[in-house]
Amino acid sequence: MTVKTQGVTGEDRGFSYGQGFLEPVVLIDELPGEQVEQVDVVDAVDRMVEMRQIDDEDDIDVDFPDNYGLPVDLERTFSRVQIKAKAVALNVSEFENADDQGEGWQIDRKQKKKMKVKLRKELRSTNRMTEQEFLNLQRMGHDIWGLTEKEKWRLYRYWTHKFCCSYRDQIRGKEAEYEQSATRLREIQMQEDQQIMRLATVIGMTTTGAARYQSVLQEIGPKVVVVEEAAEVLEAHILTTLSQDCEHLILIGDHKQLKPNPTVYRLAKDYNLDVSMFERMVKNGMECDCLKYQHRMRPEISKMMRIIYPELEDHEIVRRYPDIKGISHNFFFIHHDYLESNDVEQKSHSNLYEAEYIVALCRYLKLQGYKAEQITILTLYSGQLFQLKKLMPKNEFCGTKITVVDNFQGEENDIILLSLVRSNDEGRIGFLKIENRVCVSLSRAKHGFYVIGNFNLMSDNSDLWKKVVKHAKQENLYGEGLHLYCQNHPNDDGIYATMPEDFKKAPEGGCMKPCEYRLPCGHTCSLVCHVIDADHRKAKCRKPCQKRICDNKNHRCVKMCYQQCGECLIPVAKMLPCGHTQRVPCSTQPHEVKCMGKCTKYLPCGHACQNICGERHTEICKQTVRGIFKCGHVGNILCFKVDLDSAICTYPCSEYLSCDHQCRGTCGECFNGKLHVGCKERCNRTLVCGHICPDNCSKCPSCKRPCENRCVHSRCMQSCGELCVRCVEKCNWTCRHYKCTKRCFEPCNRPRCNKPCLKLLKCNHKCIGLCGEPCPKKCRICNRGEVTEIFFGTEDEDDARFVELEDCGHVFEVTGLDHYIDNFGKGDGKDISVKLIECPRCKTPIRRNLRYGNDVKKTVLDIENAKRKIIGDRQRIKKMRYEIPDQIRTLSSKNLSDAKTIRKVFDMLFETNVDENTLVAITNQIEFLKAINKIEENWEKKMRNKDKCLEDLKLFRKWIIVPRKYFTEQELADAEDEIVRLQSFRRYIVCIDRLESRGVQTVTKSENLKKVENMLTKGKKLNYDEKEYLKNVLTALEKKLPASGLGVSEEEKIEIVRAMPESKGRWFKCPNGHIYMIGDCGGAMMESRCPECNATIGGSSHRLRDDNQFAGEMDGARYPAWSEQANLLNYQGI
Repeated sequence: MTVKTQGVTGEDRGFSYGQGFLEPVVLIDELPGEQVEQVDVVDAVDRMVEMRQIDDEDDIDVDFPDNYGLPVDLERTFSRVQIKAKAVALNVSEFENADDQGEGWQIDRKQKKKMKVKLRKELRSTNRMTEQEFLNLQRMGHDIWGLTEKEKWRLYRYWTHKFCCSYRDQIRGKEAEYEQSATRLREIQMQEDQQIMRLATVIGMTTTGAARYQSVLQEIGPKVVVVEEAAEVLEAHILTTLSQDCEHLILIGDHKQLKPNPTVYRLAKDYNLDVSMFERMVKNGMECDCLKYQHRMRPEISKMMRIIYPELEDHEIVRRYPDIKGISHNFFFIHHDYLESNDVEQKSHSNLYEAEYIVALCRYLKLQGYKAEQITILTLYSGQLFQLKKLMPKNEFCGTKITVVDNFQGEENDIILLSLVRSNDEGRIGFLKIENRVCVSLSRAKHGFYVIGNFNLMSDNSDLWKKVVKHAKQENLYGEGLHLYCQNHPNDDGIYATMPEDFKKAPEGGCMKPCEYRLPCGHTCSLVCHVIDADHRKAKCRKPCQKRICDNKNHRCVKMCYQQCGECLIPVAKMLPCGHTQRVPCSTQPHEVKCMGKCTKYLPCGHACQNICGERHTEICKQTVRGIFKCGHVGNILCFKVDLDSAICTYPCSEYLSCDHQCRGTCGECFNGKLHVGCKERCNRTLVCGHICPDNCSKCPSCKRPCENRCVHSRCMQSCGELCVRCVEKCNWTCRHYKCTKRCFEPCNRPRCNKPCLKLLKCNHKCIGLCGEPCPKKCRICNRGEVTEIFFGTEDEDDARFVELEDCGHVFEVTGLDHYIDNFGKGDGKDISVKLIECPRCKTPIRRNLRYGNDVKKTVLDIENAKRKIIGDRQRIKKMRYEIPDQIRTLSSKNLSDAKTIRKVFDMLFETNVDENTLVAITNQIEFLKAINKIEENWEKKMRNKDKCLEDLKLFRKWIIVPRKYFTEQELADAEDEIVRLQSFRRYIVCIDRLESRGVQTVTKSENLKKVENMLTKGKKLNYDEKEYLKNVLTALEKKLPASGLGVSEEEKIEIVRAMPESKGRWFKCPNGHIYMIGDCGGAMMESRCPECNATIGGSSHRLRDDNQFAGEMDGARYPAWSEQANLLNYQGI
């Protein structure tokens, strides 16, 4: 066996399968469990923060296959609500990875973070829809995009729950199969790996891989085993790689650097498990070879390392390293005595002075031209790591590496900045006593190495540090600050930086002298002395340009010198085509400018244009003028509404409503008195629960305040208008003499106990209360004045006993209070409203007193019964909640817009505990809309005079679909009256259309018809007499002008046709519209006289006279019955 000690070489090592050795060799590389790759500052710190957070912030993107394999029933459910199964997955990381460079609205970081927090909260919530709620949603045919955001999340969680349950059920059945297949796969993979290893000359693996493939290594039996970083590998890990065939074990490592790290610290402390096989053999005197040449550190640094490695020698390459720019020393120790800070939560330490100095030094080195990747900051404490994060913004120090020393073994960089952190008066240096860590921290730099710390503290508490500090002082590498020099002015005194602020004396990395470099534009560089971009190829001159940019000699470019001059933007006065003068940019042509002056034109109405000159003239004049509304009132109207009927009258309505209150709406809001707005008087009636109704004058909806009912066990958590949940705990009313055996909500089955209480008060006087009742806080002796104060009249008796009401704290004499409670609310025997028993002094409702519990329970029961009547019958409510969706669906076949509006109103109430009044209101809305639709249907396309009626229908519909909890009596009466008026309006329009189309002359047209038309179109509510008059006139009109237009009513027409057993097509009209019939074949063979008007009727040779007409409307025939062919067509309906 050969043991080899590895010096500090800085060579990277990697292993893989390969050829080149005659015998199989195993190379084992140690990968520490906490090792961190070289990352930038923020990423390294963030990773350490995440290790300490309970809630991991990482987003996990899951790629689902195209075929989810969902159960058929779940797939069908998704299809019913028009959602694809793939919509179940939600990727929160899209908010973080979204590209902010695109067009559209931009989301700032705070808003994005807020959205992510909200999404995570919603995704973690378990509040999802129940199966019944989802079935109701499906049955009602909802568009899910119309749901509220809260309901969408609950639906989403229901879907994901069903989705997961379906896969969970599938997975349970596949677990055993999976385990069996996984075991078989591992065996096959192991055999495959074993075969590959047998064919390989060199096998490379980590210690973890060696443990995994132990059985394979035992079978292969490599003769040579090489262990790299052997000083950091546990001895047990090395032993697992050895087999009986091993002939040569080569250990390569450095026992003076980091040791193995056992998971259990006690094993390292008590049993030396942190001692590797490599270190044990070296300390036991086993022969080993040491590598002497190092290829990493410059000679000044390696000279110090000879304290630890006496035989260390430098390779020629390290002697050619360049000096660090801007600093007089390539290697330096900066001493200070600023105290450290302790982080109790993280159990770590930090030093603000060192952090600020390191950050300032790192910034200065970057200004010397070094890349961020060439600089690494090392520290021995995670607390200092977080302190550095606060001071190093990522946008400035991106690429700079920062990590703790333990994670940097085997790493190197051009420049190392080391913060030792520890500085205290107690003489504690912690990790810095461990020589292995010190060795690692001092041997990472190549070109430059700068260490900052309290070296007096280090020297006093560590022999190694004493030697290191002594060496630094001897080599003149020790001081309280760095000497900085300007590369452009090396002969100047430079800067002695002892404080972080001293680096600001070189703001651009040079000195405070001006640059004095003449730029190609002719200006002098405005920066102070700088090192980066010394030849000014990337420099931008930021002085004013001052070039001439137009014909005006006084106009100069106002931009910076490096910017393109562009067009002249200096404002000058120019005459615009409209004649106005306006200040515009010099380069802008007058015709391109929008004139901002006031327009001087007048509109056709006579008012001045209200827009600016550069805009189009006002189309809608909003000047206020006096005008007459369509209701007849005079008031202020916007000018453009003068000739329109859309102006809403602002004259007060002032009519008295059915509730006897005066209407506070305006004439226009109340639709000229037809449809009044709700009464706006405050109700102020006392509800059954005892609260004052907060609503306007109405039917008093259910009280929404928190319920105040409670017992000795708990309080009701419902709203006041809902039924209380009964307390089923055992009754607590018990004493030495009696005990109630009922439940809390049931009437007690024991009498009141009038025995005196035997307890003593805190003052050691006897209690004045009763047995089993809460002891009053008042004492007959200590509080005699308060106790004997006369209220019921028996308080001053020596044997008087008292009861304290828990709800208010007042104390009363028991006989007087018993009499008051027993007679509360009875009065003189007349019916009074239900009311809770109140304290006789302060009127606070009594809810918790056990002595009067039966009286309280009786009153509460009466209140609950009253609530049931207000809420309505549960069975009726349930029935209505199921019937209303069907009614909405029926309504959608007539008017889809109405159905959507009512459905939205119903959806808002669906998840709440609605009462019967609210559901009745929705039902009434549906019925009113059906009535409106019935009035609108079957209008003939060419029917005249219908526009006014349709406009009124539109306004009525708008009033109906307003969401409301109930219809007041006034609203119901107004709606019914408006339905009657609109129905009459339609009948009138139909009759007038018949009258005009048929040319019938009537005397009543100029008298009664105008009166009827005025009633229907004036916009006023009809009274009883007007309704009766309309009914009579319209009935007479319909009788005179039937739908057939034959001068007979529909009933008479049907009777006449039934009395004539002839075939269809035999009815005709004389020139004056009188009906007659032709018998036989139905063809006109002769002429005759009309018995009504004596006009000539008939014809000859089956040909009807030209002034007579065929009357197919009598029997529905389409052709005269003068031929067999016509008869066939009549009966076939062709």
